[in-house]
Amino acid sequence: QAVGKLEKHIQEMDDGSYIEFDVPEFSNTVLTQLNELRLQGKLCDIIVHIQGQPFRAHKAVLAASSPYFRDHSALSTMSGLSISVIKSPEVFEQLLAFCYTGHMSLQLKDIISFLTAASFLQMQAIIDKCTQILESIHSKISIPVTVCSPDKDDSQASHNGGTLNQHLRKKHMGATEGSNHVDSPERTEGSSGQKDQEDTSEGMAFEAQYAEEAPANDMEESSKCSPEEAQASRCDF
Repeated sequence: QAVGKLEKHIQEMDDGSYIEFDVPEFSNTVLTQLNELRLQGKLCDIIVHIQGQPFRAHKAVLAASSPYFRDHSALSTMSGLSISVIKSPEVFEQLLAFCYTGHMSLQLKDIISFLTAASFLQMQAIIDKCTQILESIHSKISIPVTVCSPDKDDSQASHNGGTLNQHLRKKHMGATEGSNHVDSPERTEGSSGQKDQEDTSEGMAFEAQYAEEAPANDMEESSKCSPEEAQASRCDF
């Protein structure tokens, strides 16, 4: 009887308007539950194989997190997928967890591997973060060691930094094509064009050497650090 009176009162008050509200934490709760289902292997509809190691996942989550999966022509009909471009199962495991949690934790020595894998999967948020970290490191090691005029120093530092920014984005965005693509400078006519080509090639050679050596150097230094300093060398985002 009390419920009936309440319903009658509500009907008398109703003026045809709608009541709207948001629950901000709801989306995070859904992702958390989906991640629990993934870890338990429940309702997973695809297995991604990385170097022979299987990873169970949900197609909808993969498609929502990665344009590579979303645009895969046969994703809707396949139950398994093997990706040979990604060489490290550990890297893919972290990227897969990011799809469900939005959190990433990696060591600096692995940042090139993460950037390459994320570029293939077209995960732009990871690409931007890794590129930002690498550019920050490069800006710190681009200080000239020889005594030159200020104008020449500024020009060289700007040339190295600008070339790295362009090369990183071209190189790792090119990984989405699934091939080892090497950027080449544009061909121009005349002696000035030839000089620009030589300068660009020299900058790219420096960047390639940096990409291989910098993480190794960081590991050598981190091995001499205390546990607290070693923990601080991880990148969390």
